[in-house]
Amino acid sequence: MTDPVRVFLAAPFVQFLAGDRVVDPWRRRLGRLRERLLAGGAAVFNAHHNEGWGADGLPPDQCVPSDLRGVIACDAVCAYAGDPVSAGVAVELGWASVLRKPIVLAVDTGARLTPMLQGLGSVTRVETVRLADGLDDEAIEEMAAAALRLATEGPDVGSTAVARRPAGRPAGVRRPGRRDLRIRASRDPVGGDPGMTGGRD
Repeated sequence: MTDPVRVFLAAPFVQFLAGDRVVDPWRRRLGRLRERLLAGGAAVFNAHHNEGWGADGLPPDQCVPSDLRGVIACDAVCAYAGDPVSAGVAVELGWASVLRKPIVLAVDTGARLTPMLQGLGSVTRVETVRLADGLDDEAIEEMAAAALRLATEGPDVGSTAVARRPAGRPAGVRRPGRRDLRIRASRDPVGGDPGMTGGRD
């Protein structure tokens, strides 16, 4: 039996809070997207779900390492940018791009992406889904299908935008100054588990 593909589900958090809880309409929509990914056989990391939709919110020094571990562990990122575009989602997309994770980026009609987000496709595989009617059932299906496909295919299928290494550098030689991403267990309050959940919660 093969391991399930792993999808990091990124979406705005703070802009959908009322008090300390995610508002019900947003919870239902994002929950449907998560359920569709699970039904497609993926393990899913979603901070909203993992943090009890706001009820069990983590402080910044815990949620940032937790989310980073989720991005590192995933096979693809499925992201709703938000309108206005969420700074947190932008950070997660930056992590994903440097790790060359394939990205499904859902963008509301009229939302303004920064040039940095517009240029993500120059460093990793990005498929953009334009949302005419927000995160409706059709958009959920399109996003989930694309994320499951990209998680299986990986970052390089159909992509020629990123060179493997600059000419003249031998294979196996790392760029000067590059460091491995490591999170020390002693500073990791959630034990190194990337928080991927399967069909049983």
